[in-house]
Amino acid sequence: MTKTFTLAIAAIAATVLSTPAAAQELRSVEVDFADLNLASDVGVENFDKRIRMAIVRVCSIGATSDRIDSQWERRCERDTQARINPMRDERVQIARSGARDQVATLRIEAPALQR
Repeated sequence: MTKTFTLAIAAIAATVLSTPAAAQELRSVEVDFADLNLASDVGVENFDKRIRMAIVRVCSIGATSDRIDSQWERRCERDTQARINPMRDERVQIARSGARDQVATLRIEAPALQR
């Protein structure tokens, strides 16, 4: 009885621990900024627009009137922007320091809505 119970607990634990990682599907978009001068305000504005468009794209569920879907999209956009901001700031700082940046794309990722 104890052995069966222990095996059952182990099987449940393995399922619970592995499910989120396996079920977590990511949507992603690459933002290319090799053509932008991030040392200039105009270049940074264009970079920010590209980032914003990519975030909207990876977080978009599509045309829906469902309030919960809309809330999920807004939360996804806010959370994704918060994760991207440090990388965006680093790219701008490197450009403004005069150093040559080896990175020319920024990967925007967000989890897909799980239904």
